[in-house]
Amino acid sequence: MTAQASDSFRFEGEEYSIAGENGAGLFEPAAFGFKPESRITSCWKGYVCAYALRGDQLVLDGLLINHGEWRGRQYVAAPPIVFNGRQPAPCEKYDPFDHQYSNVDLAVPFTGGLLLGADFIRELYVHMGFHPAWKYRKVRELLFADGKLQSQRDVSTQLAEIRTRFRNRSMSPADKSDGEVEAWIASTFSLSYEGWGLQVE
Repeated sequence: MTAQASDSFRFEGEEYSIAGENGAGLFEPAAFGFKPESRITSCWKGYVCAYALRGDQLVLDGLLINHGEWRGRQYVAAPPIVFNGRQPAPCEKYDPFDHQYSNVDLAVPFTGGLLLGADFIRELYVHMGFHPAWKYRKVRELLFADGKLQSQRDVSTQLAEIRTRFRNRSMSPADKSDGEVEAWIASTFSLSYEGWGLQVE
């Protein structure tokens, strides 16, 4: 297992990683006929999304994806899909993805909250799962209803306090029992921030 590639979000001219998610309705490839497959341990889901805002509407702006299947040890790419009117480009620059879609502009009906992280703290790197929002110095929370932005706020100070709480726990499985290791691995693949105690200002 390795650290996973994060989805990105361009917000107010800056690139963020999606580092927390509470809600439902983000892009699901299968709903558009894709069959994503992993070809590398740093992206088990087989695709990476780039989100943005069009006015107050959440949109999928870009997509890197593997669309195919494994036949034994051989990966076989499927014919490319025209996605929201866009033809894919080959991904020589982003190997091992099959296709890259740009300027997709697909409205996304997400309802819930997203934590966007920037300025990752390198000493908190763990070679497993996704990096949670408390490992970033700059964090914004965006709240959506059916894809429409309802509010946004800077929660960097609150996340710094949460970071103090989390970093005092062991961030590796070295001192854990087998059952605890399984739970720890599962937790690193979750982006939920429910229960962190973020206060409404």
